[in-house]
Amino acid sequence: EDMRQTLEKAYRYIYLALLIVTLPCLLLAFFFARAITLPIRRLSTFIQRLQSGEPPGPLILDVPEEIDQLSRGMTALLQEQKEKLRQAEDEAERLRAAFTAMTEGILILDGNGRILVCNAALRRMLGRTRETLEGKTLLEALRSAPLQEALDQFRRTGASGIGEIVLGEDPPVVAAINLADILGKSPEERKTIIVFHDITRLKNLERMRSDFIANVTHELKTPLTAIIGYVETLQESGSMDAAVQERFLRIVHDHARRLDRLVDDLLTLS
Repeated sequence: EDMRQTLEKAYRYIYLALLIVTLPCLLLAFFFARAITLPIRRLSTFIQRLQSGEPPGPLILDVPEEIDQLSRGMTALLQEQKEKLRQAEDEAERLRAAFTAMTEGILILDGNGRILVCNAALRRMLGRTRETLEGKTLLEALRSAPLQEALDQFRRTGASGIGEIVLGEDPPVVAAINLADILGKSPEERKTIIVFHDITRLKNLERMRSDFIANVTHELKTPLTAIIGYVETLQESGSMDAAVQERFLRIVHDHARRLDRLVDDLLTLS
């Protein structure tokens, strides 16, 4: 009986000693685990905010100096990337504003010949919407075989292409085109930019000038031909009746007055 009581008493001391030793160990393990997991949770939250595009704020970790240096380096790197992103966004906004404000029509094709983007000037020039142009090939969007041939030749030769094409039918648009490459990091990222200069009004003015010159030439040639004919008749006829001679001179005089009026009209127009 005494032996059993002694063993029970020994067991109680052992259990009490284990409890006294275990509790501090558990507390130390808890605080140690917390010291490890808290920076990890902060780092995880920082990365999640970074991935979602939210401002993550500075990365502050209560950790040893080596890891703290790493966190400060990550924060500095983040700030640098944010500044570069801001600068890139500013540059993209400036390019977008210039792209929109340009009076020339511009479209950009991808490596497969499909229209990636076109500016407002081109849509106004063609009387089209963005939906009817972007995502389509040149033949699908503009139905211009000469333009497609110019693109194919440019991509084969690589030489800068310049030419004139007619687009649309009601009314037709005459455009001078320039083709140039936009080189990417790989051949698959190659893009082509086409600039359209609307010269329809210039062509119309050239046609009007040509028609005007043709009409003026005709109007001048008619009286001149008559004057030359009557003068030659008067010169070749030595014994012409005075009445006939007077009539011829009157006709020459009328044609000369007509020429004078035409010259006055031309001076007025000039």
